[in-house]
Amino acid sequence: MTTQPSSVQLGALLHEHRPRVELGRSHLALAAVSAIGMVGAAGVGVVRWYLAFSHFGPALVWRWSSPAFLIAAGLGIAGMVAILTAWRLRGVSVRVHQNGLMVLRGRRGTWIPWNRILSVQTSLIRYGPPGFARRREAGLVLRYHKPGSGNPAPKPGWRSIRLTHALDGIENLGAAVKERVYPLLLEASSESFNRGIPLVFGKLHLTTQGLQVRKRLLPWTALGEISLARGELVIRPAAARGGPTFRIAAHRVPNVELCVQLIQYLSQQA
Repeated sequence: MTTQPSSVQLGALLHEHRPRVELGRSHLALAAVSAIGMVGAAGVGVVRWYLAFSHFGPALVWRWSSPAFLIAAGLGIAGMVAILTAWRLRGVSVRVHQNGLMVLRGRRGTWIPWNRILSVQTSLIRYGPPGFARRREAGLVLRYHKPGSGNPAPKPGWRSIRLTHALDGIENLGAAVKERVYPLLLEASSESFNRGIPLVFGKLHLTTQGLQVRKRLLPWTALGEISLARGELVIRPAAARGGPTFRIAAHRVPNVELCVQLIQYLSQQA
């Protein structure tokens, strides 16, 4: 979306989110350390090359010097990636306006009105080897309609955009988006459900007969407690009905808070 909207279309600017300052500094620090290491490794390679050539001739030159040169090349690539990442972060910002989001990447901007957003989904990135304590960073994945795509159907007129934890205040940004998008989606979902159209939230299908979890259909009267905590959507059966408890990672369910709200409402009305 390259056409810049007018100030009337944008509405008032509520707040802006830019990349975290410490993240850019850490990338620059990594680039500096990589540069120093590259120069040191290249120096070691030159010395070893000279010693091998002086004492043993050209036959052993590369055997002695190539490990140091390879390390220098790897550090050089790491430094270049760090500099490129820091440079790309400088031009990124997300502006929350009264009527939608403006996502800026350098001189290019993407305007996403609230009524064109189809889903808000949490993306989860884990750092650390399996089996050890790992740090988790959350972001947002927004799926939205392209302009002129007509009726809101998942295909072919939609795109997705990822907003990562690199943005300052990503939690507040997510809350602001959901606060404005969920009421619109709730209205549209209610109209579709009343017409007998199932509501799809990833692997969860909300139908007039009940909740379909993967391949199992649970009648609304069979549902008990529905909770969302610690990154999991937990679906427990009614005490009188029994059955298995389903646990689904929250980041795999689009509009997960809206999904919970609808499931709770439909099970209470059954």
